[in-house]
Amino acid sequence: PLLLFASGSVLVHAKYRRRTANERGRAHDKFRYYFAQLMLLTYPAISRSICQSFRCDAYDRGNERMLELLKADLSINCLSGRYWGMLVYANLSLLVYSLGIPLVLFVKLWKWRHVLNPPKYK
Repeated sequence: PLLLFASGSVLVHAKYRRRTANERGRAHDKFRYYFAQLMLLTYPAISRSICQSFRCDAYDRGNERMLELLKADLSINCLSGRYWGMLVYANLSLLVYSLGIPLVLFVKLWKWRHVLNPPKYK
């Protein structure tokens, strides 16, 4: 999401570079609004995919030791280096995406809490 946001911001800035600062500001605000909507729309599916990267199932191979395969992709052995690399990436994604988006949303709402719920409103 961070790379997507950065590249989108650069594209908006490049497109509106010859316009006034006010028009550029409105274009950036519009981009941020639609980017946030897209992130909230895709949040459940992406978070679910990230969490599926952690679950392994054991399969009996007869006389040999148990074979542990990733439940989401049975071609990945959970004892292989490929799995451990993916696990590191999934943990980073979990922090940035699954925890980062709700945290950013909370901070933004906390900043505007007095406007959203005025103290004298009954």
